[in-house]
Amino acid sequence: MGAIGLEYGIGLVAGPPGADLLAPVFGAGLLLVAELGFLSLELRPARYLDPVLRYRLLATAVLVSLALAAGALSLVAASLPVPGGVGLSAAGVAAAVGALAIIAWLVRRAQAA
Repeated sequence: MGAIGLEYGIGLVAGPPGADLLAPVFGAGLLLVAELGFLSLELRPARYLDPVLRYRLLATAVLVSLALAAGALSLVAASLPVPGGVGLSAAGVAAAVGALAIIAWLVRRAQAA
């Protein structure tokens, strides 16, 4: 996974400037490979018909679809011409920091339970 991500990153740096239109597809593909790889480590041979496995495969498909949609939405939003300045940039940074703080809080809460 790391090697594939590194290869893609090097391709972005060495390639032409601008947004990569296939970035959402590549990101969703990496997520799918990681989830299926992790799932394969947990499986035992007799569990292939287990309803939990079907649920996890469905959940993985939904997660990958949502990741693809979020990536495409981000790509569209990044390509829109939006007038702004330092204030808008500061608001974006604050929103990103807030999102990371919420994620960290949720992780700590889940670990405590």
